[in-house]
Amino acid sequence: MGGRTPEGKVKDQIRKYLRSLGWTLIHIPGNTFSCPGAPDYIAIRKGVCVFIEAKAKTGLTEDQLCMKDIITDQGFLHITARSAGDVHYALVKANIIKEG
Repeated sequence: MGGRTPEGKVKDQIRKYLRSLGWTLIHIPGNTFSCPGAPDYIAIRKGVCVFIEAKAKTGLTEDQLCMKDIITDQGFLHITARSAGDVHYALVKANIIKEG
């Protein structure tokens, strides 16, 4: 979970932010055994489950777009985030946390 690449820095920022709010993060490593398009993290807290894909510069791949559709069709929140601020904004907008 390196912090050297631009995406690694985004992931570090997101992890620190969510952990500061008491979220538990499950990292899904991208490898030949993982599901194509799986998001980087599953975040859980107080009965809420959120899926997060961290991006530094690029957009979602076709596999990631397909997985996003699967996740949202099941009623879960999928966040594509370029910063911890994006995660915060999405959680507030979904009424999962309060602004502040």
